[in-house]
Amino acid sequence: MKKIARTAGTALIAGSMLLSPLSNAAWSAAASSNAATTAQAQTPQPFAGTKLKTFMISAKSYVQVKDIFFQYDNNSKKVFFTLLVYNGDKQAIDFTYYYPEVYAASGGKFTVQEHPDNKKSGIVEPSMTEEFIYYANINPSLDYTDLLFKIQKIDFSAPGYTRLIGQAAVTASYQNSVPSKHYYIIRKGNDKLKTYLQPGSKLAVSGDNQIRLRFEMENVGYMTYTAPNLQFYVLTKAGHMVKLTSDLANQARIQPGEKVVVTLSGAIKSSIDLNGTKLIVHAVSGGEQGIETPIALYNLVWDTGSGFITGENQKAQLKVSDVDMEAGIETLYVDRTETQNEWTVTLKWTNKGDSAVTLPKYKYELMDSRGVRYPVDVQEADIQIVPGLDKEIIGTVVTPPTVNGPFTLLVRYPKEETNPAEHVAAAFRLNAEQATGPVEGKRYRNEYGLYQIGISRVERLPWGDEDLINAYVEIENLGSTSQVIPQIKAALKLNGISVNEQDVTILKLEDKIMLGANEKTSYVVSTKVPYTYTFNELTLNLSEQTSGEAKSTIGLFRADEISPATSVSIGSKHTINAVGRRASLEFLNTFVFEGKDDDLLYAEFKYTNDENRSKTLPALKAYFKASDGSYIEAGIANVKAQVKTKGTAHLAAKAVVPKTFVSDGSVELIIGEAIENGQYAKPDGTPDRFIRAVSFKLPKNQNVVKEEFVDLAFRPYKLTVHNAFAVLTDATNVRLDVRYTLDKTAEFNVMETGRKLYVELAGNNLKYGKTVEVEPKQDDGAGFRVGTEQEVRIEIQGQNIGSLIYSGFTVNIYEEIDGYKRLLGSKRQISYQVPAP
Repeated sequence: MKKIARTAGTALIAGSMLLSPLSNAAWSAAASSNAATTAQAQTPQPFAGTKLKTFMISAKSYVQVKDIFFQYDNNSKKVFFTLLVYNGDKQAIDFTYYYPEVYAASGGKFTVQEHPDNKKSGIVEPSMTEEFIYYANINPSLDYTDLLFKIQKIDFSAPGYTRLIGQAAVTASYQNSVPSKHYYIIRKGNDKLKTYLQPGSKLAVSGDNQIRLRFEMENVGYMTYTAPNLQFYVLTKAGHMVKLTSDLANQARIQPGEKVVVTLSGAIKSSIDLNGTKLIVHAVSGGEQGIETPIALYNLVWDTGSGFITGENQKAQLKVSDVDMEAGIETLYVDRTETQNEWTVTLKWTNKGDSAVTLPKYKYELMDSRGVRYPVDVQEADIQIVPGLDKEIIGTVVTPPTVNGPFTLLVRYPKEETNPAEHVAAAFRLNAEQATGPVEGKRYRNEYGLYQIGISRVERLPWGDEDLINAYVEIENLGSTSQVIPQIKAALKLNGISVNEQDVTILKLEDKIMLGANEKTSYVVSTKVPYTYTFNELTLNLSEQTSGEAKSTIGLFRADEISPATSVSIGSKHTINAVGRRASLEFLNTFVFEGKDDDLLYAEFKYTNDENRSKTLPALKAYFKASDGSYIEAGIANVKAQVKTKGTAHLAAKAVVPKTFVSDGSVELIIGEAIENGQYAKPDGTPDRFIRAVSFKLPKNQNVVKEEFVDLAFRPYKLTVHNAFAVLTDATNVRLDVRYTLDKTAEFNVMETGRKLYVELAGNNLKYGKTVEVEPKQDDGAGFRVGTEQEVRIEIQGQNIGSLIYSGFTVNIYEEIDGYKRLLGSKRQISYQVPAP
């Protein structure tokens, strides 16, 4: 004749709902001060518990009514309560003969149902304690003080076969809510869980109060405690109820002495008064007969400070998939213009656990003092944080220039299956007045190790009617062993203005994969701008290409010193020191070759292969810079042939200049390594930019004209003319027979282009001459050959060459390049021969 119905049910509680307001008696425990500062400063005191009444069922055994809690649904209300049975006798108690009843004080009896998790046998062994939970649907308008509880026993010897053990009405003094500054130990069997609710924090965001609570659970028992599936709700004094999101992903297994802090988050309309709010904790039973059961109720006080917001130079503590995480603002940069403020914020995440975790798809927003929110653009997705490897995420956001702070960075947890409502997971105070710019260098760690990464320099070079901007990103291995070189990507800004991605070229300077310990390598990030464009700051948002389209943020870098090409003394060598490309360039001479309408500026170098293998020397590109600041593109015949190790090649840069051009010692040659399509250019390629340029300040025109034909120097040759005898063969032709010695130095192993001389007869305001090759490929005796006491016959034609010869003439010997001439020597001749009549 047991009168308890064994049924099961699940409480369906809306994310936010309005219940009937509760009486003052139910909230009397909430009258304690809301001053959270005091609450935090004092040591929490124990809460005695939620016992209503104890009834003796024998001289040594008793049953106790306790843990009376309401559970709220959209359309109904349940009362849950617990009967604690202690058997102090020597025989087992069969508690199936006992049952509770619930009445309304004004009349009316409610059907009581047994909790499906109760011990099915109902047996309480001697010296043991068992708890039995019951619940009943009641009138939603009833309060705790409207209820009466009775304990009945089935007794076949009593009238009606039942005997009243005892009854108790809930009075105004009954306290089932843990006061602030108190902890509560939840006991079940041998399990003892010490719980404490820290003062809550809240943040007004666009009509809502974002709520954050921290709920402590400490195992003070002797065995591992497996926490049930817990659900948390806040209940306002006006009856509004909101379900909170817990960062506890799985059922916690808490070791003896261990404390777990659960962060609870949610949102409630700002118009709702949060004074006198309570936290309700439900335990969800497992299995098909699962039911939410209220197990504790806590008075909630609010932190009087802005505890929700993480302050400057502080870290926020979060939990993701049960892994402890830490997040903080690493750098903040604000670029202010007349039309907008562009923020760049770096948020550093640290995994404090022992397993990798993927961050939720957080939404980031910047909120100003009015509560207006601006979306923050974060490029990365599916961000994984590995223990021991900090992860920096860079976001950019644009705000009007007139908005005021304080500013707050919001990290919003998205709405998803396990999170019915979007909420703010973290908030960081940003101080625009203390915003710092991007760094010049920083440490970066990835799965391979630790690196130092920074911008070593930025150069500006001429390129036609544009200028090249080359930023050098230096990477150093800070580890003790070899590490993989990060594959970088870059977003470039000049004075805060973004450069289109397709206009940015990234070049890896060395063809290698690994970096040895303390070894360095570099990338070049290059773009082109109009030569009239002015700027004074360059910023690079660097990331590492990890796999596929996945990227890992490295950081935001700044350079505010834009340099011209590095100056190199003409007495020293310029060294190219890239792996597999080591070479050196040594200045030799500069000359001006004369033409009819314009001249040719010319500079020559000795180019040495410093590698330990025969190599093709790096292709170069160059510009001349005149004294007036103008640039003239230089032509270079790059060396196509391989040069042996430590071998040398002749290299020349040349450009056509106007007749007014003066080589006065202030002309510079800017020369660097040629690039084509993001790679080092080949000697016969068509470069689209150049890098690592240096500037040679050229001396004045070094040409010296000799009055005797002795050691006329034109690299790598020296010419001495022993005799030049002119024979006038007819009125328009002269045969010049030249006896000479031509020496060739060994300073070059490779000459990319041949040499030519121009031999000229001048006099009587007339000039006639002929170009003669030096060491011609064809052995026809028409050119100058290396050797001693050599002879060459030069046929010179001219309409009036006869009158020139008869009047006496001068022999001029020039070096000739592209039709332009440089006078090497000049000598007056008197004797000649005419043909016999």
